[in-house]
Amino acid sequence: MEQTFFSQDDFYLLRRHIKEVYDKASFYIKNCDHKLNILEVGPCRKSHFPELNVDWIEKNSKLIGHNYKTFDICGDVDYVGTIEKCIFEDESYDIVILLSVLEHVEDIFSAVKEITRITKRGGKVFLQTPFMFKIHGPIPDYWRLSEYAYTSLFSKNFEIELNTYPKNNFGKNSFPLSYNAILTKK
Repeated sequence: MEQTFFSQDDFYLLRRHIKEVYDKASFYIKNCDHKLNILEVGPCRKSHFPELNVDWIEKNSKLIGHNYKTFDICGDVDYVGTIEKCIFEDESYDIVILLSVLEHVEDIFSAVKEITRITKRGGKVFLQTPFMFKIHGPIPDYWRLSEYAYTSLFSKNFEIELNTYPKNNFGKNSFPLSYNAILTKK
């Protein structure tokens, strides 16, 4: 399928990549044998593409017995605030989910510090950030993180599993539409 630069196809492919990491988080949560504390930052409940909705965790976590909370700078969430200066205790979450959030955070270094602080040892952070994608809302949109940025920001405290769309099948540096990351706190 040939794409035009930043077409509706790109939005669909970006949402499909977001859903990939979301589905991995959902699978982990479904199959966990103990109660989890889950925090979704900047929850994105609905998509323009219904088959790519990412609301399973919100709908089902409490039914399974997990503690699911939402956090954003505004809106219908459990906690209002910023990930750069969050209100949570140290190591309070087993799972932290940030899908298309980090690019909108002004002080990304403080955000990474807080994500690290609130994630339990052995806990997982599920991230997605666009890379070769246009500036988008909510504005402001500050950052594009490469694999090198992920390594620089997170490798001291997390094991990192990165995935790109499209896949880099050529063994060269490429320009992916987006990055998915699953981080496991050391």
